Amino acid sequence: MGSVTIDGVLVSETSNNGCSNKAKTMVISTKSPPQASSPFIDRLSVVVNVQDKGLQSDLQETHWWAAEDHDDYVPAKKSKGFTKARRLKLESVVNSKHWPHYQFVSNEDGVTKLRIDFVPVDLGSEGLLELNAWLSTLVPGGWSFFIKHGKVTRIDIATDVYGLTMADFLIIPSQCLTVKHFESDGILQTVELGKPKSNQTSIYDRYKKRLAKGQGNKVGPCVRIERKLRMPNLQLSELQKLKNPFGKLCLVSPQLTQPPAETSAGKWMGFRCTVAQIGLENALGTLPTKRRTAYRKHFKTLGTGWWNPEQIWSQWPKALDLSLVSNSKAFL
Repeated sequence: MGSVTIDGVLVSETSNNGCSNKAKTMVISTKSPPQASSPFIDRLSVVVNVQDKGLQSDLQETHWWAAEDHDDYVPAKKSKGFTKARRLKLESVVNSKHWPHYQFVSNEDGVTKLRIDFVPVDLGSEGLLELNAWLSTLVPGGWSFFIKHGKVTRIDIATDVYGLTMADFLIIPSQCLTVKHFESDGILQTVELGKPKSNQTSIYDRYKKRLAKGQGNKVGPCVRIERKLRMPNLQLSELQKLKNPFGKLCLVSPQLTQPPAETSAGKWMGFRCTVAQIGLENALGTLPTKRRTAYRKHFKTLGTGWWNPEQIWSQWPKALDLSLVSNSKAFL
């Protein structure tokens, strides 16, 4: 028999509750409420299928330089189905890993398909304007060509919550969703909801990640909440219509209270111990259907006091405008 501390309460463990002597302590934060940033695009992939035969031929000529000039168009790994891949060298972006990844398909007809992939927040407005200048030598209208004709094949939308640690909240995922935990020295660092090759939500300790990479972090504790959307079926010009990617993400206080429907103190304590071991989302999966439904319904009423997806997403139109990625007027 061992014991585990939950919310400052010492709880005895028993084997039939699924606890071990290595159960982790749930730390409850007493600091001021965390603050979420405006949503931003953490990754963007756009594809243009070139249908016009004349344009295909014209692009063949302009893309000859991209294929031959390895100083400004740095060779890069290509995706399946593409002929050439290059990193577009931007002087305003110091880290070469942040240079846009540009690919195209070239055959006897000309250039038939284009793809560009980059992180808008790494480029900033200056980098995006420089990217536009580069693209103007390759396609008519530069970045505006992608705004008009480009289809979004992947977009990662994120918000950074400052003053937050991974111990300050619990997650109630959608039913039947794949959940993975990643820890370091017994401390939760990352939670992934969903499968990597489908739409997925990643929640991770950005503060710890930056420290691990030796990048430092002057802003203190911070958790990034990121939604990765594949094939959202939107043109680049239609990003204003994107539905709230955080709308179904339910985060609640770690200070769980006993559901009114639960009459057994023993079962409740056993559940709390399981939460400390494997997280709320996995602990719910161990319950019988009726109890799981009652628990989920109750926990959803707890909230956090700071997680408000509607309020965060209300800032999307302004944030999108400032990013310039779908603002064709910025490139006139």
